Amino acid sequence: MQDAGKDYIAGVLAGSAGMIAGYPFDTVKVRLQSVGGSQYRGPLHCTLSILRAEGIRGFFRGLTAPLVGGALETGLNYFLYERALEYTTNSSWLGLSRFQNAFISGCAAGVGIAVVLTPVELVKCRMQVDVKQMYRSAWDCYRDVLKRDGMRGLMRGFAATEAREIIGNGLYFWSYTLAKHRLGQHQEGAAPTGLMKVGISILAGGLAGILFWTAVLPIDVVKTNMQVSTGRYQSLTQSTVQILKQRGIRGFYAGLGTSLIRAFPANAAVWVAWELASSYLKSSSKMHSTAN
Repeated sequence: MQDAGKDYIAGVLAGSAGMIAGYPFDTVKVRLQSVGGSQYRGPLHCTLSILRAEGIRGFFRGLTAPLVGGALETGLNYFLYERALEYTTNSSWLGLSRFQNAFISGCAAGVGIAVVLTPVELVKCRMQVDVKQMYRSAWDCYRDVLKRDGMRGLMRGFAATEAREIIGNGLYFWSYTLAKHRLGQHQEGAAPTGLMKVGISILAGGLAGILFWTAVLPIDVVKTNMQVSTGRYQSLTQSTVQILKQRGIRGFYAGLGTSLIRAFPANAAVWVAWELASSYLKSSSKMHSTAN
């Protein structure tokens, strides 16, 4: 198996781990960000409201589609990132540091994954705010959107998703690379091993997730409102103005606390799963090659 295939499989496993770990927090975030989110006094009130009205299952409403789509998207994200990183690293004429390479490669990967991510997140967001349970499943939501609005309906919020992923992805991979490097420096020149490597991945991954959401949350709020709106199509500008009029500047930071609380465990899980899966796949391939 070539490295590209291993990167994709490791990314799929990482995406699955991160989605399951962070989904309950994401449900609360989406409820707070939607136009109807003003009914909640804050993250705790929203959490308790979901628990009382819908039980534990309410936090995982619509998980199936984003679990599949998110896993495939994360696989694609790491695949594109590793290919871009390979190119920038081998292009010595660019004269970039390892951290600059990580940032540029992350931005490049963000361009590609927005196409896949937009319809997945549209269905996820609509399922998460579907308190009246209009949709029987995520697939039912997909069919309804296609029937009503066609492919354009599924791609609603693409511009905001693209902006979020280019900016956020660049910062995400840059900060993970930097944090991993800094956290490993106390080893006095020796590469960290065993549990220390896992601990570094947890801290670096969690911090990278926090930076991602701190930087792009206003864009994410606009995207969420564009995607949960079932009426006349709203542009990026129209949705931004609507949020500003209805909720003020604070509206762009709706769900910030929940996003940051979710960001650490979800992204720690992503990076630990990625590092372990990637290491296992590549080492097993080397053992197989040696045996032959």
